[in-house]
Amino acid sequence: MNRGLWLRRLSALALAGIVPALLLSARSTQAQELAAPAARAQRVPEPGRAVASSDDASALVVNPANLTFMPGAEFRWNWVRTGMEGTSSARGHSFALAGALPFGFGTGVRLDFLRPPNHAPAPYDSPYSWLTWGLSFGGKSSSLGMSIAHVYSNDATVNGPTSISLGWTGRPARFLSVAAVAQDLNAPSGSAGNRIDRSYNLGASVRPLGDSSLEVGLEARYFGDESKKSWVPRGVLAFDVPYVGRIRGDLAMLPRTPESTKGEIAASALIDLTFPHMVLTGGGVFGGAIGGRDGAGFVTGVSVRGWRDPGVPAPAHAVRFRITSTPSNRRHIHMLQKLWTMARDPEIDAVVFHLKTEPASSMAHANEMADAVQLLRAHGKKVICHMESEGSRALYLCSHADRIVLNPAGGIRFSGLKSERIYLAGLLTNLGVRAEFVRIGAYKGAPEEFTHEGASQAAREANAANMRETESEFVADVARGRHLDPAALRASINNGPFTASEALRARLVDGYAYDDELRRVVYEVLGGRSSSLTDDYEPVEDRSFGERPGVAVVYLDGDMIDGESRKVPLLGMRLAGSYTIAKALKTAREDPSVRAVVFRIESPGGSSMAADVIWREAELIARAKPLIVSMGTVAASGGYYAATPGKLIFATPYTTTGSIGIFYGKADIAQLLTKVGITVETMRTAPHADAESVFRPFTDEEKKLLGAKVKQFYDVFIDRVSRGRHMSADKVDAVARGRVWMGRQALNHKLIDRLGGFRQALAEARSLAGVEDDSPVIELPVPESSLLDIVANAAGLHASSEELRASVPAQMLNLLRPLAPFLIYDPDSPLARMEVADTP
Repeated sequence: MNRGLWLRRLSALALAGIVPALLLSARSTQAQELAAPAARAQRVPEPGRAVASSDDASALVVNPANLTFMPGAEFRWNWVRTGMEGTSSARGHSFALAGALPFGFGTGVRLDFLRPPNHAPAPYDSPYSWLTWGLSFGGKSSSLGMSIAHVYSNDATVNGPTSISLGWTGRPARFLSVAAVAQDLNAPSGSAGNRIDRSYNLGASVRPLGDSSLEVGLEARYFGDESKKSWVPRGVLAFDVPYVGRIRGDLAMLPRTPESTKGEIAASALIDLTFPHMVLTGGGVFGGAIGGRDGAGFVTGVSVRGWRDPGVPAPAHAVRFRITSTPSNRRHIHMLQKLWTMARDPEIDAVVFHLKTEPASSMAHANEMADAVQLLRAHGKKVICHMESEGSRALYLCSHADRIVLNPAGGIRFSGLKSERIYLAGLLTNLGVRAEFVRIGAYKGAPEEFTHEGASQAAREANAANMRETESEFVADVARGRHLDPAALRASINNGPFTASEALRARLVDGYAYDDELRRVVYEVLGGRSSSLTDDYEPVEDRSFGERPGVAVVYLDGDMIDGESRKVPLLGMRLAGSYTIAKALKTAREDPSVRAVVFRIESPGGSSMAADVIWREAELIARAKPLIVSMGTVAASGGYYAATPGKLIFATPYTTTGSIGIFYGKADIAQLLTKVGITVETMRTAPHADAESVFRPFTDEEKKLLGAKVKQFYDVFIDRVSRGRHMSADKVDAVARGRVWMGRQALNHKLIDRLGGFRQALAEARSLAGVEDDSPVIELPVPESSLLDIVANAAGLHASSEELRASVPAQMLNLLRPLAPFLIYDPDSPLARMEVADTP
């Protein structure tokens, strides 16, 4: 069952059970005179905390359901002190540790040490303590929680009760949160028979501006004492103070009692001084209900937390952005989002890219990283790049920075761009394997990897044109960033690779620096302005209620196959299953909080059936909400097929796309089997029953039939492109026939709409959806990790497999990847797939 639907049903059951019970209790007391509740064991109060919005460790005693909403872990100490002449036992110290867990859970533990005043009602007039444990489960819009608490005391009449409390919080909108809590639901009794009566609390908090800057809460708590019953209304007000923190307070109207000499009011006023990861709290409590000569007391506390809230600004500083391993496609997107957030952060005045490897897996990704650098600089940040001994992608990224420094013993391993394609026909012939393929389009080069010992003339010309296009874009971008003449840069590249001194003379870098000298470099770039250099960066948390409407990013990552997504760990290959991607698109289409979809495509294609299954779901989602396509490194053949329903298609100048064509074939291993002494005897009921068998070649008649079949698939492909791109079939065919295009060429041929990376595609999706610029991004499909995967990661087995793959030379892996059609596709599957190439 869908988790969100399950949570909504669970919430409905909670309301169905808790709310009627509260209403029935209220009805039974309407004719009675309000009176104060009897003496009861109390916790250390949490003044100014609302039952519907206490998303911190105080939730353990305020409303355990709110533990789910905590942004991270928190340790909190709280001290409430009132005069010893008062009557309320709710004074003392509390210590709490709580936080959210994976999979929607939250938990925590708290110790309360109560030190009652002299006139506290018996038996709660001597010190006692509470130990509370809480657990919650839910999502962003709804959560259920429970807590179990035990009372400890040297007084036998107080020691012993174990209390159970339940809570529910629902957040139907970003400005509204409602809650219901049943405290001490089991009405436990101590060893001497004294009973802790249950109470019920209903509350609602409203954030009119949609965030935590202003919050108003209203609550009503019902005390179900056996002899006297009463309602206690309460209001809560909180608001942010820029560059300081938060002011909060509450006001409760207690029933008048004979002991109350100063009215029926209990109130508080507090200020939270909010620092990064620390909050200092101070304030007072006052009113007739407090008791004592002054009817007042003070509150103080400290919390250390794993998240940042708005408050006292940190001194302007530089952030080190360390890249020690080339990011995967998803991690690349996460890095971009982090850099965009840093660009908007006023506390950051410089970003240092500390590169220990290539920062991107392709020039297309490097282009998107460079776009993030340009965004940082547009927001007034200085950008510094430090390299040791990296290559073309690091040079491309760093060329957009304010300053590049290089390890004095390092260099730049770059002497021009290259593209390698591997052809296996000779190997297959020597083994006795014959590759037989039927294709549409002279430029459909994928089958040539198995049938040729080199590229055909048409394929070679197209590949050379694409290489010239890529080189032209690279030189222009790097020359612009480094303020060099393009001709001079080309001349320098011809003399590569570069030692540190050679790179400096060629003006590819600005100087030298070891790791420990980066603070000096930051100081110089900032014009002598002192700035600390930190390795950690955490943005201020979004503190709106519930789920804000946002944009889904659906990843199509890897070779397209029929069925579910899989991985080939040793080869580093991801296989994008048609069922998995179609399900992700369907989820995004049916989720009302998703207002638009960015379809991020990183695929050379694959099974034509898988492409069509995915295309259908993309077509359906495009009818329901804006669908924007963002092409990464490659979105070709079947990858382009799936992109055609997009309202707008974005690609970088370095994106490989097009390759509109189909091929079909198999490997005939009959000669190989003969060599090793194996014979195969086949019986069939029809002439072509074994046409797709690998134990014999195609007949001429079968090749003719296959040609007609492939032509039908090709015509469907052309039709999909024609409908999506609003072009005639003839115009599509003119730029199809298997021809591969780079981004700018694809724009000229109207195969895409705009040049741009993921940032531009996401901004367009948000604009069309009418959501905010910082609206949430929901990633689909959700990566699935089994319990075995979690254990393996914890044991370091996943890292071991990555290290094993890293230990295999990249050239050896490139030899194996072209075999993918034989290894992962059924022999009877028509393929819409681009050839494998080691490209820039």
